[in-house]
Amino acid sequence: MTEPPEENRKILKKRAEAAAAAPKDGAGAREQTQFLEFALAGERYAVELALVREVCAGKRITHIPGAPPHIAGVANIRGQILPVADLALFFGIGAGTPGPREIVILRARAPEGTAGEIRELCVMADTVCGVRQVSAAEIQPPPPGFTGIHAKYLGGITQEGLIIFLAGRFLEADHGTAAEKNGRHQ
Repeated sequence: MTEPPEENRKILKKRAEAAAAAPKDGAGAREQTQFLEFALAGERYAVELALVREVCAGKRITHIPGAPPHIAGVANIRGQILPVADLALFFGIGAGTPGPREIVILRARAPEGTAGEIRELCVMADTVCGVRQVSAAEIQPPPPGFTGIHAKYLGGITQEGLIIFLAGRFLEADHGTAAEKNGRHQ
């Protein structure tokens, strides 16, 4: 037997209000952050979802002569030329999966006092696994093996081995790409 339409609306409204309400104890929910999880050279990384503009597959990457080794080239994303970073090379964890890879387009505001309001950069991923929530309590400091200049781009690691990539810091850095030096980013 089905409920009358008005009764259904009341039930659905009650459920929606309950789902939207903060937990009674106030703990946990406010500390949850959504991350985009991706695989790279056999390891799992996560980037804060708020910094992800979109994910693309099958984009052609054009090599840039003289670019740093971790810059795979540039890609044309809807008429915008964006640099593409290979994080596997950047972090020194080997090469990613051969063949077509997915591109995660990151976007963040540039730091105060720098040229341009928005910075965008693509990073290559072997596979995008999906979106997941991680609480601040789940993130532990990076282990001692995460050292060197690139360690500042790692926010920590979860017990399951998910490495938190600090994309905002990565976007703030000057990666020496021709596209950025020619002012083509927007």
